[in-house]
Amino acid sequence: MFDQYRQFIQQDPRYQNVRELYTETEALISLEAETIERQPKRSEQETERSEQEIERSEQEIERPEQKIEPGQKKVQRFLVLEGLRRMALGPERQHVLLAGRPGSGKSTTLQRLLLELANAGPAEGTVIPVYVQLKRDCPITDLILAEFRKAKVRVTLEQLDEWLLQDQLLLLLDGVNEIPSEERRRQLQDFRDDNPTTPMIFTTRDLSVGGDLGIAKRLEMRSLSEPQMREFVGKYLTKRGMPDQADTLLRQLRDRLREIAETPLLLKLLCDVFDPATRKIPQSKGELFRQFDQKYDHIKKDKEYVPVSENFWEFKAEILQFLAFAMILTDDKTSVEAWYSLPRDRAETLLETWLKNRGVVDSATKAKLWLNDLQRCHLLQDAKDPGDIEFHHQLFQEYYAAEYLLRLLPTLSDDQLKQNYLNLLKWTEAIALMLALVREEEQALRIVGLALHDVDLILGARLSGEVPSHYQEKIVGLIIQQELPQWLEIELLGESKTEVAKRHLFQHLSHPDIELVRKAAAFIGETSNQEAIELVERRLQSIDVQFFSQKVFGGSDRTGNLWTAHVESLAHLAPNRAIDFLRSRLLLNDEVINYDFRLHYHTDAAPLMMYLDAESFLPIFIKNLEDTQFESQRPFDSDKNEDLDESDFLRNVPIEKRREMAFNNQKSILLSFMKGLDDHDSVNSILVAALERESSSSTKVEMIRLLRDGNDERVDQLLINLLSDENFKVQKEACTKLISRATDQIEQLEKLLEHSDIKISWAAAFILGSLGYIIAFPVLADIIGTRDLKYLEMQRYTAQLLGSLNPDASVPILMEILTDESRNGEFKFAVRSEAAHSLAEMGYQEAVPELLREHRLGFRNNVRDSIRSLAKLGLEEDLWTTLRDRELAWQTAAVELSKLGHSQVLPDLRQALTSLETESASNVIGELAKLADLETIDWLLDALRNPEQHKTDRYFLNRVALVLVECDIKLLEKRLQSLVEIGRSRYVEQLSWVISTIQNRCQFYNYEIWQETIENANLESQKKRQATTAGQTTNIFPNTPEVKIFERVENYYEHPPDSNP
Repeated sequence: MFDQYRQFIQQDPRYQNVRELYTETEALISLEAETIERQPKRSEQETERSEQEIERSEQEIERPEQKIEPGQKKVQRFLVLEGLRRMALGPERQHVLLAGRPGSGKSTTLQRLLLELANAGPAEGTVIPVYVQLKRDCPITDLILAEFRKAKVRVTLEQLDEWLLQDQLLLLLDGVNEIPSEERRRQLQDFRDDNPTTPMIFTTRDLSVGGDLGIAKRLEMRSLSEPQMREFVGKYLTKRGMPDQADTLLRQLRDRLREIAETPLLLKLLCDVFDPATRKIPQSKGELFRQFDQKYDHIKKDKEYVPVSENFWEFKAEILQFLAFAMILTDDKTSVEAWYSLPRDRAETLLETWLKNRGVVDSATKAKLWLNDLQRCHLLQDAKDPGDIEFHHQLFQEYYAAEYLLRLLPTLSDDQLKQNYLNLLKWTEAIALMLALVREEEQALRIVGLALHDVDLILGARLSGEVPSHYQEKIVGLIIQQELPQWLEIELLGESKTEVAKRHLFQHLSHPDIELVRKAAAFIGETSNQEAIELVERRLQSIDVQFFSQKVFGGSDRTGNLWTAHVESLAHLAPNRAIDFLRSRLLLNDEVINYDFRLHYHTDAAPLMMYLDAESFLPIFIKNLEDTQFESQRPFDSDKNEDLDESDFLRNVPIEKRREMAFNNQKSILLSFMKGLDDHDSVNSILVAALERESSSSTKVEMIRLLRDGNDERVDQLLINLLSDENFKVQKEACTKLISRATDQIEQLEKLLEHSDIKISWAAAFILGSLGYIIAFPVLADIIGTRDLKYLEMQRYTAQLLGSLNPDASVPILMEILTDESRNGEFKFAVRSEAAHSLAEMGYQEAVPELLREHRLGFRNNVRDSIRSLAKLGLEEDLWTTLRDRELAWQTAAVELSKLGHSQVLPDLRQALTSLETESASNVIGELAKLADLETIDWLLDALRNPEQHKTDRYFLNRVALVLVECDIKLLEKRLQSLVEIGRSRYVEQLSWVISTIQNRCQFYNYEIWQETIENANLESQKKRQATTAGQTTNIFPNTPEVKIFERVENYYEHPPDSNP
């Protein structure tokens, strides 16, 4: 059955042509991606999280380009296909989200992976790849079954369910941002939750909450680097016979045009339209698509000759424009979703009606012939659903719709433009492309003005950057004339991304709030404006003096944060000046690092330095690390004068111990530099060498934690060697890292199961068991049976793991632990409680007495864990008591009761959000969002209006924001304008993210305008019904401009008209 399906994939022309149509970039250069590690929103595995980890999960919400924060996210770069294979098909099967800008290669990557896995046969992990486009409006299971049906493979829903249970499918789910409704999005989320171990890869344009399905493992397609662009342009122009023109093209890639060229699809189009005679390239994305369309017949004929109907080339653009426009418009004005594919017969009917309404004779024949020509010329293609057609890429659909809308523009009233186009997110890209093509200044001002004044400020700012450069002075003036608060003006000017806007942003560098200065500097980017640079430098020098003259640090003091913000501001404007400043503070001379605690414990100086200038600073760092390690292992010489801490609280600590602590502190400071290093290979190479030299257990643990994930055999081998370390913390950290890396060194670990040292054999078993290898079970079962207390920690971790590894075989062992009264003391409190939790997870009521005992003990984590396990067994009485009496871990009780369906805990969850204590932020956020009503949403809005009420909790507003964006969308949309009003009245950092995320979920910008759209659509529908009753006919596109169409199409040219047979 699977062989037949694989053969179908190998022969399907849709996949065979994946490199040959528009995106052949991957054939010339290798596309890369980078990981973005984030905490899952609703993790159930909270038992081991420290308070610091909980705090980190409430990460600051802000625009990513506004801050240089190399230490806050873990980035790994690699070839995108390699990364997807490792994450989705490694030992630890994961759900992965691949995000990227339009044209960055997401769909092509999935299709290539599909084809490669099909060609590899059943040898690769026995998974069957299934490629599904999510834009169809039907359940995900139907979409999967349809793929097998196309291959003539009969699959029942029961068979599909069994394959999902056995993890036999790799689901390649393309276009989360194209899901046609909120209901389908929710169904896909449920499907993902129901199949957590089935490998799935999703793609999306948008990484907002509405577009990420809560997936923790994320990849983003990397923009093409300058060397990659140079390599591709050189190779591609050589193919076109212009090997000496690459530099001419590349020299013209500046500013916004360079941003366009960083996308593979668009870079290829630039090469296609490049004219060696004029040596010019288009200056906007809209112009680029227009030139590609105008030259497509020549581009196509250069590759292959395709016979077409008479006059097809002269009119193909107008047909494509109409179809693209009709597909985005749809036949329902109250639909916020576009059609991205269309049944062929529906397309023929639309085209026929359009031609007929314009008085064209034999419109039915022309519609069929021209649609056929469009497909044969690869301007349209067969969609995944049999009988459907689609554009090869969504960007082409948006461009052709933009051209059609441009012709309609003079006929549209302001209300029509706002309600039917500007307010709907599905039209934003088309309108942006259209603006680059507008030739009347009045129309450009009109569109941007309507967006700014009536629809949405950020939309208006974004559109202001799309107009031709000679209009931008007046267009940006529309933003300045708004008389907005400075923080909002900075945001809008930054969104504009024009040179004119940047000139205005310079004026904000003198603002007293350094956070706004940093925001403005980030939008400006590297500049040659010396006056601006010197202004920020003077501010930095001032805060530098203040910072280093302080006597007390920590607590509510933010001087270190302000110091960092000033350095980051300078780094945005003048990276080399920031590098020089950081070197002056971080180095005592050209080679010796300054270990001043103020720099390393209260600022981000170290990771910033490495982030900005790793190439020159890395050798200095390595030498200092090596020297410190060498000195720390040198025997103590009492005659040698060593500068040791003489603090009162260390006076009684032996000098050798103080010496060890001092060196460990230096090494910890040095390792902080690694947080700013993006190059995973460099990080791992340095750390592998350092770990092999290191003798301190605490430093080893720190180094292991800094190791980056990836398929690196050196790292895995080192970690396996560390399993024999005499320190259990080192050993456990090595285990944890090997598990998180989903190591493939399985054979070597299996050999260690027989090691004579029980600690080593247990470590190997724990890793294998955590990765799902049942061969580890006997060793784990043996360790539980030992009565030696020195193995207590191993037994505790083993009790956690046994049930999930082999439920049937583990139950008797776990039951024996519960009933064995001969083992009390530490074993009873540590191991027995873990056994009870494992049994509760499997539904065994026998765990209840132990859980109740643990609940009564009153220890923070014990009580929290016991509540969760009691909830799994459905025992609610103790939970209600804990909640009512506000006992320890009452927040956890509220969360668990909410999960059990008790909506009356909503007020308790609101209070829990303000005071987390024992419960994780993600769980409170998830349950509160699930139950939230309008009263709760208003309470959240009030918190945003009055942030000073919670200023002692720096993460509270982040939690508020995360709840808001996950609430019921039908309730949220009613408060969308309230959020906008808050944003106009005060600076709340989280608001722009919250508003844009809700808009993405609603698929419109302005709720009031949306309500007007619905009312007008209802009136129009009523009029149409009345007209139909009266026997009248209505043109479905009344504003269609007249275009001359030839009335007969009878002949096919067997050769181009300008060539000889």
